[in-house]
Amino acid sequence: MTAVNSEGKEVGEMQTAMKILSIEVKKKSDYGEDFYTEKQEVDLQKIKAVVKDINIIFETEPDAVKITQTKENGEKNIRTSDMFFLQLSYGKQNEYLAEDLVEVFRKAGYTIEKGFWYD
Repeated sequence: MTAVNSEGKEVGEMQTAMKILSIEVKKKSDYGEDFYTEKQEVDLQKIKAVVKDINIIFETEPDAVKITQTKENGEKNIRTSDMFFLQLSYGKQNEYLAEDLVEVFRKAGYTIEKGFWYD
């Protein structure tokens, strides 16, 4: 897990007993040809539900998801959220994914529920 000082600057890596789910994707900027990297991190214990509107999302405790956006020039922006986007979208008739995820979490010792699931 990345350690951040009181000024919001990364100061290194640290080990923790938390089990962290992390996804990192490269995205194109909405305002030009530039790209940035977005990394989401969440402690598995803070995931409460899996839901779907257009995207499949883990709902979490408030501010449990740390989102770090890094521009090509190295500039970073860090924020928090209560939604962890799985980067899965647009599929229809895939409610089985929610049931499979709930079962996988149960087998790993975590309880999450299936929330709304809209196609």
